Amino acid sequence: MEAYVLDDGDELTVNVWGRPELTGKQVIGPDGQISLPLAGQITLAGKTREEARGAIAAALSRYYENLAVTVTVDRYTSFRIMILVLLCYKQTILPENCLFITQ
Repeated sequence: MEAYVLDDGDELTVNVWGRPELTGKQVIGPDGQISLPLAGQITLAGKTREEARGAIAAALSRYYENLAVTVTVDRYTSFRIMILVLLCYKQTILPENCLFITQ
């Protein structure tokens, strides 16, 4: 099974053991990034949880040594489903006789 890939809108808990000022809830923004003190913007969209953990640890390694970082996904929002409804108002099904609705 493939690992889940993070995307914008996903809600995460970033836990940096022993550093409560860096630990907390994060939401991946529309630009694919989160913001952490000192480290600034870190791109997480397109990464697995393990890759995100590594990216966060690398960004903070300029300021701290031997960090233990965990990333937990609290809410998956990148699983989006497109619903397509086809309504036809005549007996024959022709594209010009149908109304397409998407959401």
